[in-house]
Amino acid sequence: MKYWLAASAALAGTAAVAQMSVPAALSVGSMSRASPVLKAERSHENFEPALPFPDQTKAARAKLDALAKKKGRRPNILILVVDDLGYGDVGAYGGGEALGAPTPHIDRLAREGLKLTSTYSQPSCTPTRAALNTGRLPVRTGLLSPVLLNDKADISNEILSAKLLSQAGYSTALSGKWHLGEKEGSRPWQVGFDEFMGFLGVANAYQGRPSQRDRCCQ
Repeated sequence: MKYWLAASAALAGTAAVAQMSVPAALSVGSMSRASPVLKAERSHENFEPALPFPDQTKAARAKLDALAKKKGRRPNILILVVDDLGYGDVGAYGGGEALGAPTPHIDRLAREGLKLTSTYSQPSCTPTRAALNTGRLPVRTGLLSPVLLNDKADISNEILSAKLLSQAGYSTALSGKWHLGEKEGSRPWQVGFDEFMGFLGVANAYQGRPSQRDRCCQ
């Protein structure tokens, strides 16, 4: 059985480290002697330390298992990468209707899901996309600045999330801007994506007629 991962514009990057905020009941100011002291832990040698929340992890696993038992399949995964979206632009974080642009669907996802309030992204395009795709800091991949047209950026030696998802039984697709390298071996369909519809280079590729290479992965 196949499942879908769809990514907008560039499943190629955000954030190196995601840590959840401390629940209010366990905040430093209200923590009693009987309360557990939260300490960041390194779960893997190559991971940044993060605060563990085993009860939430267990609850999330139980929900996923219950869904798989009920539906007979795993949930779809949809990742949207939005340029120039500020933290406070959506309603869930104080924006939305207050700024004249309601975001009810995103707000519902936040309300019914899990909000990561200490997640870090990179300051520009390519490093962000690289971090999201690989789970590694850009300094590890060498993709530290936006890739320009015909640059020799190379991501072929990295293990991308698309490849891991394929191994787990998902079918993977990417639409929009890739921006992680145009050279042979670094194109989306060569590093794990089953389907690709978009362009490999920078935004100015919108201005020209896309080549067959840009339109389709196979």
